Amino acid sequence: MARRCGASFLQSMRLSSLLARTPEEYVEIASLLARSGPGGRKQHLGTLKRIRSEVERQRGTSPLFDTDLWVSHFQRLLQSMWETAHATGSEGGSPSARHLVLSGHTGWA
Repeated sequence: MARRCGASFLQSMRLSSLLARTPEEYVEIASLLARSGPGGRKQHLGTLKRIRSEVERQRGTSPLFDTDLWVSHFQRLLQSMWETAHATGSEGGSPSARHLVLSGHTGWA
């Protein structure tokens, strides 16, 4: 799950060049980023700055930074859990993680 979420994040921010398909690619990307800061090799300097600039540029249009959309999805999830808790006769009517599974929730789409 975390791997898929990370990939989705990087792809949605147009940073798929940071996705590693193998452990070796991961080390290569991490090394490049490590060399891009102060004291790094001249040809790599600025890589982190470019990534940071790209994220900042997209903050206004990316769904990752759309708080209203996130809250709407979260409210819908809680409502679904609540309805499932009541439909399954939960004691006290309080939703739990079990009700998240029972509600059929599969993501934020």
